[in-house]
Amino acid sequence: MKKHLLMKKIKLFFLVLSVLLMSSETFAQSKEVVWADQTPWNYTKADPNGGVLIDSVITLLPIYEMYGQDIALDITLDGTDWKWPDDIAIGSVEDIDIRTLNGQDLYLLTDRTGRIIEYNVAEKNVVFTYQGPDLVLPVDSYGFQGNDQYNFLVTDRGNNRIIQIGRETGGILWDYGDPNGLEGSGDNQLTSPADAVKIPGKDEYIIADRGNNRVIIVAKDSKRVIWQIGPDSLNSPVDVEYVGTTNEILVTDRDNNRVLLVNIDTKQITWQFGKQDGSQGSGREGLNTPEDADYLPNGHIIIADAGNNRVIEVGRDTNYYWELKRPLANLRDVDQINTLTPALSKIFVVYRPTDSDKIIPVRISFSDGEIISPVYGVPRGYVNFDQIFWDAVTSTDTTSVQLQFRSAIDDGTLARTAWSGPQSVGDTTFSVSGQELNDFHKGHRVYQFKAFLKTTNPKETPVLDNVSVKYYYYSSDVQPRPFYFTGPIGITDNRDAIPKWKRLVYQQELPQNPAFREDVQLLIRIVKNEAPYLTLHEEFANTKAPVDTIDLEQISAMRGVKAIFLNAYPRTNNPAVSPALVSWRVVYEEIQTTVSSIQFVNSAGEKAYAYLATTTYPPIDETVDVVNVILDDNNTELIQSIVELDVASSNSGDTEKLELALQPPVFRTVEPLPIVITDRVVANNDTMEVFDRDTLKVKYQDMNDLKDTSEAAVLVVKTSPGELFITNKAGKELTEVIFGDSIYVLVTNEQDKNLNPFGIDSLKLKVINNATVDEEVVYLYELQNDEGVYDSDVFATRKGLFIEENNNGIKGDGILQSSSGQRITAEYVDNVTRSKSVRLPDEPTIFIDLGGVPYVVEVAPNPYYPSLDSNYRLRLASATGSISVRFMEIFNLAGEKVREIDGSVLRFSTGSVVPKERYGIASDWWDLTNDSGQQIASGTYFLKVHADIIPENSSNLEQVAIFRKFVVLR
Repeated sequence: MKKHLLMKKIKLFFLVLSVLLMSSETFAQSKEVVWADQTPWNYTKADPNGGVLIDSVITLLPIYEMYGQDIALDITLDGTDWKWPDDIAIGSVEDIDIRTLNGQDLYLLTDRTGRIIEYNVAEKNVVFTYQGPDLVLPVDSYGFQGNDQYNFLVTDRGNNRIIQIGRETGGILWDYGDPNGLEGSGDNQLTSPADAVKIPGKDEYIIADRGNNRVIIVAKDSKRVIWQIGPDSLNSPVDVEYVGTTNEILVTDRDNNRVLLVNIDTKQITWQFGKQDGSQGSGREGLNTPEDADYLPNGHIIIADAGNNRVIEVGRDTNYYWELKRPLANLRDVDQINTLTPALSKIFVVYRPTDSDKIIPVRISFSDGEIISPVYGVPRGYVNFDQIFWDAVTSTDTTSVQLQFRSAIDDGTLARTAWSGPQSVGDTTFSVSGQELNDFHKGHRVYQFKAFLKTTNPKETPVLDNVSVKYYYYSSDVQPRPFYFTGPIGITDNRDAIPKWKRLVYQQELPQNPAFREDVQLLIRIVKNEAPYLTLHEEFANTKAPVDTIDLEQISAMRGVKAIFLNAYPRTNNPAVSPALVSWRVVYEEIQTTVSSIQFVNSAGEKAYAYLATTTYPPIDETVDVVNVILDDNNTELIQSIVELDVASSNSGDTEKLELALQPPVFRTVEPLPIVITDRVVANNDTMEVFDRDTLKVKYQDMNDLKDTSEAAVLVVKTSPGELFITNKAGKELTEVIFGDSIYVLVTNEQDKNLNPFGIDSLKLKVINNATVDEEVVYLYELQNDEGVYDSDVFATRKGLFIEENNNGIKGDGILQSSSGQRITAEYVDNVTRSKSVRLPDEPTIFIDLGGVPYVVEVAPNPYYPSLDSNYRLRLASATGSISVRFMEIFNLAGEKVREIDGSVLRFSTGSVVPKERYGIASDWWDLTNDSGQQIASGTYFLKVHADIIPENSSNLEQVAIFRKFVVLR
């Protein structure tokens, strides 16, 4: 015992000496730390309390507002291409008809004050007038060629008749209606007629007899009604048109709020636009008191929807829908010219313009234009204009809206300011709503926009409904008071380290206008990161220079403080500008430390999960472990070379001292503690007396940092010498095997590997054949005890290793390649190495005389007793060539097939092919189940082997079937 203590002291001396010779830098290392929060990190270390924006710089939170969103504009292109000249007196126009004569356009107007006027557009004068007592209330005029002159068919509602006037003679050539102007519904009688047209090529007229709610066709000579629709189906028809291509009449059924096509031959309605129930509608859903409709050459119908103050065009056989983007009050009539060339199409309407007190004809053709808005001033004063938005109705292919913008500090400056788009001052325009405005629009108060309305179709105009501007400003007069703060800076965990504060460097972005710089303030506050969060220092940022430094070494209140955080309070007296922090960083020195860790290790210094111990005293031999501990505590201020720890047993109660010495970078055990399994505990004897399955524990606490503790535990198990066996599948120990067999490994009495009583423990060992240099790793799994629980000392492999006749070993393929006379060894390392071997005989084949037959199949043993510990082997041989099995069938005495086995699952000792005049052996070739997986009964069975035989020196394949009778006795 004295010798033991002496050796222990000598080892300790040399360990201490090595520590003292180490450089003091091992314990006194320090490093400079820079805490920074700036781009490109985008201030991820700062948090807003409210009222601030943390982005590429930190500013007061911009307060965004919109101006102009409530100002309804409804700006369109005017589109007025021509209107009735003011210098020619006219009453109230009801209808317009258009014709071209000698290349000049002539407009036929129906003036309800009692005259018909034809106007020459090019010459700008009236070329024909008809008026007098014959006309009381004309409402429609229609021109056509006939009787060797041009004729006007006039609907005179006041006289309840239709008259045909010859343009050359000026006289009435034909009339229809009571000569005294009386109302009626018989032949040659009308009531408040609204329209009349002649059917081309016929002496027949179509009349909208509005007062009688009918449309009729009358013969010119007889003045008799030869065709009629209504009155039940119509309600105040006001306009008719003959569609010669389909022999239909287009009827404007005013008070039924619809336009319809009626087939003359069938009197059936072939098309209708408007609600089925005759109620008023709008949009695509219907009409409201329509006054006129024309059938266009492209098959569309253009409609004067008077009650909705609009003109629309709809498709007869398509979903086409178009609406003139211009409201038309007191709408009476609509016509379209040049309809076959959309780019030249123009619309004629008869309505009352806003700048007129009369209903007059107007020609509409839209073309590009621009408008300049009034000057707008925002209520906040000086602000930063940020984005421009607008709402517009446009067509993708034909119309568009583009804007330019300008802003200034006052109206006078604005008038001298150039217009700009998104790029710069010049011709660029904003083409997409929501585009950002240039920075030179910041700090301004008033603005204007210029709108460019463009169209490529004279029937289309963009509609600019609204233009608004998004702007932002700053205010520090909000609650809660705007400020932002950083996360902790410095030593924020339990490490035993003290920072030495050096400097705080900050960078600002000052307002571009020097006059504005005194309007902003940034208060920087340094706060202790520990309740009650005392303010250690504060000062206002320098507004004269963008970069400045606060010397932290001169702030006595910060000495000894482990961690801080920063607060910043921005303020402004000018809504256009804000304090802006670009970056700030704190520099300090820190002594780095680490949290301790401790663990039990084995003799190799690896972490130990269990120690093996014995009941023998003294407990020092190769089969048992000793207590070894490693402590890792790299605290550079902890100048300590020796650590003494208590190792305690949970169950036996024994506690022993264990000394550790510093062997950088860790502390290691000076003298390991022996372990003995015993019921007798002797304190302080440098030996751990424990119970079997006891737990050893060790705990370390850093005396320089009481929060730093670490613990470890390890299980102690009584060592047991496991027994190793090589067996067959049934568990019978083998000493000799033949090719085609599979071997299994069994370990018993292995208590010290049964570490988990609630789960399956496992072992790993090697099976080797040194002669063929083959090596296979197998795993053994714990078996259940008698109670069905995985708490036993028996471990076995679940899968056998197949033995193949091959002198070239392949490691790790799950097959043992071997040759005759060689040994196969299982090797198990359990503190001491244990091994077991089996031998392959010098003559491993079972000799069977073929008896002159070309091939043979044998089953052995026959009969077979499954309850006996023996392999069930199939032996196959051929005298004429190599043989391989395609499949096998097993039949019972009744001739019923019990099982079919594919040849690919058979493993013969020679491989898948058995050479000529050699025996191939397959062990455990059948598991005695049928094709349904059920165990077969005792009895006599027949084996039919379907095999391929390839003769030597020939590629001719011979397929054979070999029969064998065998018996199974259970």
